[in-house]
Amino acid sequence: MHKIFHDYTDLIEPISLDEAFLDVTENKKGIELGVVIAREIKQRIRETTELTASAGVSYCKFLAKIASDWRKPDGLMVIHPDRALDFIAQLKVEKTLKVKFLDFQQITRSITVDHILRTKDEILPLAKQLMQQVEFHSHPIRLLGLGVSNQKIATPQEENQWIELELEFEPWPEK
Repeated sequence: MHKIFHDYTDLIEPISLDEAFLDVTENKKGIELGVVIAREIKQRIRETTELTASAGVSYCKFLAKIASDWRKPDGLMVIHPDRALDFIAQLKVEKTLKVKFLDFQQITRSITVDHILRTKDEILPLAKQLMQQVEFHSHPIRLLGLGVSNQKIATPQEENQWIELELEFEPWPEK
């Protein structure tokens, strides 16, 4: 699959053996629309591997991942920037940590605070606190996702603002 991805772009962020984020803003084939590239990639995966693939197309990784999960299996969904806030507003917020283990078992953990989290330095200690509730030493992790939200306490200027942060992963210290 990754060989197929490289036919379209070298800007690839692998997530697993069969999943990756692709930046196709400026792609090798000069195709204008990301949805066209997604359709081609899905078709080539089917022809080459006889497997189905889901694809999410959007302007940030967060929304692309949600779009991909929204139409599984074998789906394709686009979240246009003009429709992103309406789409996000319909999502249930019920997960801050998502852990998918190597055997694909999935759990979620959450925590509520009484203030808006704006920086990595505010978010990371909470994420570590949530990770302490997860038995991962004997159960290898395949995917780790972290979401932060709560519009009810946002100021009017922050109410519809979405920011994607990237946090570097540091291995957990041995006990």
